[in-house]
Amino acid sequence: MKTRFAPQVAAVAVALLAARTATAQELASSATPARSATTQPRAAAPGSPARTLRAATAANIHVDGRLDEAAWATAPVANEFTQQGPDEGKPATERTEARVLWDGDAIYVGMRMYDAHPDSILAQLTRRDEGSTSDGARVFIDSYNDKRTAFVFGLNPKGVKDDFLRFNDGSGIDFGWDAVWEGATHVDSAGWTAEFRIPLSQLRFSASSVAGGRLGLNFRRYIARRGEAAFWAPIPATSNAFVSLFGELDGMQGIRQGRRLEVMPYVSSKVDRLPFSQRNAFAGATTFTPSMGADLKAGLPGGLTLSATINPDFGQVEVDPAVVNLSAFETFFPER
Repeated sequence: MKTRFAPQVAAVAVALLAARTATAQELASSATPARSATTQPRAAAPGSPARTLRAATAANIHVDGRLDEAAWATAPVANEFTQQGPDEGKPATERTEARVLWDGDAIYVGMRMYDAHPDSILAQLTRRDEGSTSDGARVFIDSYNDKRTAFVFGLNPKGVKDDFLRFNDGSGIDFGWDAVWEGATHVDSAGWTAEFRIPLSQLRFSASSVAGGRLGLNFRRYIARRGEAAFWAPIPATSNAFVSLFGELDGMQGIRQGRRLEVMPYVSSKVDRLPFSQRNAFAGATTFTPSMGADLKAGLPGGLTLSATINPDFGQVEVDPAVVNLSAFETFFPER
């Protein structure tokens, strides 16, 4: 009996061993993707932002560029900036941290630009919006949350401002857009800092566009001596998209459009003195001419803005620059 069934028992044992080996191989192959899924970062869902930052509550913020108020220490940090150039896709060579605070009137942004060589920070003192060969920090806010329009606010280490509007997902730029906002900077042994106060009255949005207290957001740092531009939410240099690649700012539930009313009055005077007026019977020796007026901007329903002026002071009008055009194309000037 034992001799007769020994081959059959051996065959059954071999079959069980083969089945066990096959099962182990299947378990090993099925386990490999699971380990990869836990170690690899998950891709963002279609339509979702790559980065998210939460705004903290502002309290007693003095815009001096130093970021020494207690509220800044409680705000979440946006870091891990990615180069757009010159080494696209690589981490920024210097660490940058950005924080956002807000209250019922304004959004506050604080950026710390660390620099291993603060004596090499480039900064030029120029006119606003004129541009320069300087380090810089910029804030991009998509307050419409439409992934197409962004309001841009920038500072260089000297505190020179620049602001403009990007539309059509960044393909269009309006450098003639100017807002009323505060900004200050400070250079120290660790690098430099920039502090922004952006009134909500200067942004445009509606209750439906900021449902849930979310706005589009991005930060950019420029290091002039390296020609390095780095973004918080990465934007490839060859990408046709721009605003749609922003991250998101949340934590601003209950945000409301600020009261948009700006009045800028002025008073001026003019004195004419004609030393030889006795030779001219039609002119007095001295004439004094006072003048006054005001410029007005007021928000209207539907996102419209009323601009009006009373006795405008043409001495303060910004004229278009002189251009010599020798081409076959027309010259277009931005609206002043």
